[in-house]
Amino acid sequence: MWRKNPEIIKARRSDATYGISMAIPFSSEKHDEHYKYYDNEDKIYRCKDVFCVFLEESEMVKTNEVISTSTRPMSKATEQMFIKIYSTPNTGVQYVVDKRGNSTVTKIGQIVIDVPNPDKLPEFRRTVDTTMDFSGTEIQAKAKYHATGKKLKLFVTFFLLNTEDKSFKIFSNRLLIVFPCCMDY
Repeated sequence: MWRKNPEIIKARRSDATYGISMAIPFSSEKHDEHYKYYDNEDKIYRCKDVFCVFLEESEMVKTNEVISTSTRPMSKATEQMFIKIYSTPNTGVQYVVDKRGNSTVTKIGQIVIDVPNPDKLPEFRRTVDTTMDFSGTEIQAKAKYHATGKKLKLFVTFFLLNTEDKSFKIFSNRLLIVFPCCMDY
């Protein structure tokens, strides 16, 4: 039905919870002390391994609806950003690993963004807007510098689990993440 007439689908329901891992400023009200660390470059405490949810399981996504987040390189010297994409059938997951170091989510892919820094700007001036579109049969991603609005070179790798032998197959492309994520409605 989708291939013959994509306009017939007005919304899709997510089959899982999708998100990325981030290190964000630590809040004693929101975060567990176990995940707290000191960021020497920014001189603040951060919370590592936070599961930043883009889309909850069973959430409706309208056609052409996009989800955006802003990220930045970890340091001034960083020239590539690696954004890991995770999935889980559960809702309410706060961290990508538990206190024992076991994964609480499944890594389904990774976005690699080239962020050259010829002007040696500090990382806080190198914010990148990343946009993901979950509304189609495939997840699409785009990235651009926040300050300049320039589109950045984006490379996506996705891992598909072979259910027979539990091995992963790796698929790569330049702009399109090929991974079925939603059910039609």
